[in-house]
Amino acid sequence: MKRTVPLLVGALAGGLLWAPAAWAQTTTGSSTVFGRLLASLLSAVNSAIAGPIGNLVTYVGTAGATFAVVYVAVTGIRAMLGLMAAGQFFPAAIKVGLVGLVIGPSAYYQKWVVNAWLIGNGGVPDSIAAVVGGTFGASALDALWGQVVDQIGALWDLVTILNPAQAVVLGFAIIGLFFLGVICCSVAFIEIAMTQVGMAMVLMVGPLFIVCALFGVTQRWFYAWAGEVIHYAIRYVLIVVAGTLSNLLISAWTTFLVGKVGGTFLNQLVFVMYVAVGCVVIVFIYLQAGRISRSVGGGSAMSGLEAGVSFARRLI
Repeated sequence: MKRTVPLLVGALAGGLLWAPAAWAQTTTGSSTVFGRLLASLLSAVNSAIAGPIGNLVTYVGTAGATFAVVYVAVTGIRAMLGLMAAGQFFPAAIKVGLVGLVIGPSAYYQKWVVNAWLIGNGGVPDSIAAVVGGTFGASALDALWGQVVDQIGALWDLVTILNPAQAVVLGFAIIGLFFLGVICCSVAFIEIAMTQVGMAMVLMVGPLFIVCALFGVTQRWFYAWAGEVIHYAIRYVLIVVAGTLSNLLISAWTTFLVGKVGGTFLNQLVFVMYVAVGCVVIVFIYLQAGRISRSVGGGSAMSGLEAGVSFARRLI
């Protein structure tokens, strides 16, 4: 095992050295290796679950709309018989009516729920995948790796005009930047792919948990679902922030080196150390994004979100 990891890292680095064009952003704006991998992953998930879950949410929508009508009717009868105060009837009727509008088997349900959130229907998950995967020519991962490649080229050009001591520092910087770039891009791809698939799956079963919000007994399930949505949303934002930080860090490094060609060996060494610390922070964000978002969103336990809802109810 101790030998396997270095061999795998070496093989990955060698493959990237021999095929840098496959990782860089294409000039035509077409999808690169990140986009093709992500598209294949989403296609596999779509073929496996989109059909069954589409049927599931349709059945849930029909049942939810039927239940909403029956619930409003029964609640109205109870109010007329004096078993329920009128002040309690109207909030309940409005709440169930709104849920029925969203869940019901109508054009609104198909447009806002099924088509908007199912993978493969051109909705929100597909739009996110298109941006991250490079279909729109604006892939964050491709742009990140493209900047890494450009930075390595700029450093290599500077090596020929610097004194030997500075050239040695830049040589180590080139090697370090390459491996850190590989790590950042690889981890970011895995994290973003997992986040997108997870978010799509959570949102596709949303109608079922919206119905659960009607009952006190099952409201905890609704809070758990809402917590998962918050979890994946925060996780995706953290990953985008880390990618943006990577781009800014590399850009600042280029600006510094171009402006400090005549600087001292110590100045450049200190700045290289700062950049290394920044790269470590970026990798930490990538690796800990799930845990950070889980602690904020609450996850399946939903202690944080449920406690907040209970506190808001006490205030009202």
